[in-house]
This record gives sequence, C-alpha cells and structure tokens, in this order.
Amino acid sequence: MKKEQIRVGPATDQDDKDAHCQSLSLLPLSLALFIGQFGYLLLTIVGPTKNELGAAFTHGTAMSLVEFEYFYGLMFTFYGFPNFFMPFVAGALIDHIGASKVLVACSMLNVVAGLLQCIGIAFLQQHIVLFGRLLLGFGNESLLVAVVALLGEILPINKISVMQGVLCAGIFIAIASGSLLAVPVLQMGGSHGLCVFMGTAALVQLFGNLQVWWQSKCVRAAEKQMVRSNVDCDEMIQLLESHESEPRNEEHSSQKAVSRGRAIYAALVFCSSANTICVWNLNMILCPLVLETWPSAVGESAVVAEERAGAWSFVFMMVPALLSPIIGAAVGALGCPGVFILWSQCVQAVGLVIFSLAAYHVYLSVFSGPLLPLLLISASNPLIAPLLFQCIALTMPSKHCAKAFGLMTVIQNIVMGLWPLLVAHLRVISESYQSGTIAFASVGLIGLIGWCLIFVLDQPSLGGSNTLCKRTAYFDELIARRKKGI
Repeated sequence: MKKEQIRVGPATDQDDKDAHCQSLSLLPLSLALFIGQFGYLLLTIVGPTKNELGAAFTHGTAMSLVEFEYFYGLMFTFYGFPNFFMPFVAGALIDHIGASKVLVACSMLNVVAGLLQCIGIAFLQQHIVLFGRLLLGFGNESLLVAVVALLGEILPINKISVMQGVLCAGIFIAIASGSLLAVPVLQMGGSHGLCVFMGTAALVQLFGNLQVWWQSKCVRAAEKQMVRSNVDCDEMIQLLESHESEPRNEEHSSQKAVSRGRAIYAALVFCSSANTICVWNLNMILCPLVLETWPSAVGESAVVAEERAGAWSFVFMMVPALLSPIIGAAVGALGCPGVFILWSQCVQAVGLVIFSLAAYHVYLSVFSGPLLPLLLISASNPLIAPLLFQCIALTMPSKHCAKAFGLMTVIQNIVMGLWPLLVAHLRVISESYQSGTIAFASVGLIGLIGWCLIFVLDQPSLGGSNTLCKRTAYFDELIARRKKGI
C-alpha cells in the first residue's frame, strides 16, 4: 500500500488552499486530539488510589498486604513492559500500512484494556487487572506514535507543531486529571463509580481518535479532487541542498545527506532522552525532597509540606499543558524549530542547576525553594516535546519517519525506566534525595551540549542545509520557486 507523504509548507494555489481549509477544520481536529489522549488517565488513575485498592483487595480476597504490594508494582510493570519495544513496532507498521489503521486499532485496544481493568477491580480479580494493564501498555504508546505520524501525513508542517502542542496538552491534562479525580471518585462512588469513570475515559479517547481518523479521511478525499500543491520532506531537503550548495556529485551528496541525517537523528534521540528524564522523572524526587528538607528549613509542619509538594507537582504538570499549544502555534508561524528547542534547553539547564542549589538550601530565601526552578523546567518542556517529530521529518527520509519516531519513543521509555534505579542508588549512598538533583542538573547540561552538536552537524560548512533553523517564510518561498520552475 502506498504511504501518504508528509506534507511540507502551506499551499500556494488559492483554489487548493480553499479546498484544504474546507476539508480540515483545525478546531474540531484540536478537540479530537485533546480528548483522544484520555487513555493516559487510565494509566495514572491507579496511583493515587493505592490505599483504597489495597483495602479492597486485602479484605475481599485472601491477599496479604505484602502480596498486594507485589500486585501493585506489577500493575506498572505490566504497563511498562510493552513500552520498551511496541512504539518501534508500531512505527514500522505505520510505514508499511499507514497511520490511520494503527490509530484505530490501538484506540480500540485501549477500550478493551479499560474494560478489563474495570471488570478486574469490580470483581477483585488481579489477573484480569494485570492483563488489562498489559493491553493498555500495548495501546497507549503505540497510539501516540500513530497519531503523530497521521498528523504528519495530513497537515502542512507549519500546522504540525500547533496540533502537536494540543496533543501534549491533552496528555498532561489527562495525567493530572487522573491523579486529581481518582480518589474523590472512588470515595463517592466506590469501586463501581471508579469503573464507570475509567470506562468513560476509554470511550472518550476512542471517540476523539475516531474523529481524528475521520478528519484524515476528509483530507484525502479532498486531495483526490485537486492538484497536489505541496512537496514532501524528501523533495524539500533536496531543494534546500540544490538551492544553497555548490554543484557536486549527486551520489556522493546523497550518501553524505543520509549519513548526516542519521547523525542528527542520533543526537535528537540523545537530547530527547535527556529531556524525558528531566521532565517525567523529576516528580519522582520532588515530593520526597520537599517532605524531607522543607519542614526543617522553614519551620513548617509535615502536613503543610505535603500539601505544598502536591501543589507544586500539579503546577509542574499544568504549565506545559497550557503553554504547549501556544509554543506550537509560534513555531508554526515563525519556523526555526531548532532555535526554539535550543533556547528551551538553555532554560531547562538553568532551572535544573537552580533546583539542585535550592535542594542544598543555597539561595533558599531568594528562590523560595524549588518553585522558581520548577517553573523554568516545566515551561521548557512545551518548547521541546511538540517539535521532535517535526525535527525528525526535516532530517530523515519520509518513508522512515514513523519508525524513527517510534524508536526514539522506545529509547525514551527505557531511559525513563532505568533512571529511577540510579536515583535510588544515589539516595542509598548519600542518604538524601538531594544528591539526585545533581544528577538531574548534569543531564540537563548534557542535553544542552547535545543540541549544540546538532547545530554543528547541520551547518552548511559541513555540507548541511541548516534545516532546523529555517523560517516558515523561507520554505514557502522555496516551494513557490519550485512550482514556477525557478
């Protein structure tokens, strides 16, 4: 089956532009993308309800507290296991059969997974719960790869970053909603109320993703009625090289471009993994750090410190949820995704350094503890996560984009899973969570160095096209020249 090419640059024919606007309205697509991420609510909902689930399973079955602790840990293990390979498998399937089929299949798999978890919790069947968590692990991360790849197939590149910002906002808000609402729902409605809540979330994400699929069908139906007015990423990169470089041997140039693209991709994977550690694992030490150091530092009670830690964790998740669509729109309008990411990496590194200093009570009175650096770190994430696929599309052949993004996601998940072991080891050695903040700051600085390396690799002096620093207007002009035969 022929795979649709990733579209780059807005249409320049007014008729084609009107047809495209009629076929795809960005507001319904934004809403569909947003609610389509509610599968992540199914992931986080079991975390805050540990005590309630423990009481239900230990009183309703012959399970001891120790056995429940193993069972509770297995719920996250079963979910996490497919994340170590499934995104890459999904990417390979997408490159062969298209993103829309994988999107629908994974979304339906999430519904089955949610239903199994509901049955297992309602009837206290731990094996059914674990099987549901396993299926959710197969579906959730693969769904992310599929929807990102589908956006690349149906949208021009200046709209991809906007929609990926909405996508990231949906993920963050779904995670925060699951953490905030799980306990109140369980207390008011019991296990049956929790099951209804989980089932509703599963159906909502299915509805949203089916809407995304329907929007993609409308775009492809409209494209059959008009002349193709955009160029794909492969053609665009060739245009850049022919426009900015001196004539050279075509075969040698192609080999150098492939090698350079692979090197940039490897650096992108390295930097994105560092960002994943800093964003998703930082909450792991945030609450223990505040509870361990804050009361003695400022004379607050442990209860107040716990409330403060919870509030900061909520802020840490909500800031990127609010900023992601805004940053995506800015990059879509201006271009230069690499510049945005480099600046965000600088902000993140500064925030991590201040956070490590605050953990050792340096400048504690000035920065009010970790709050300011946490705002810097959380504000930097929306400048990175929504732009990663766009950077891959600008550096890798379009036929390998989904696979490349899936492999990046797998590596991120592996690193994110192994990093807590390192922090725990540092905690045992130093007998304090403060040492873990130094490790986070080091990762932030290493990520900054990696992004600098990407800019070096893409410099024209080394045969690159400086693609990640180009403005949207530049691509528009280049494509217009291509259409006119200049």
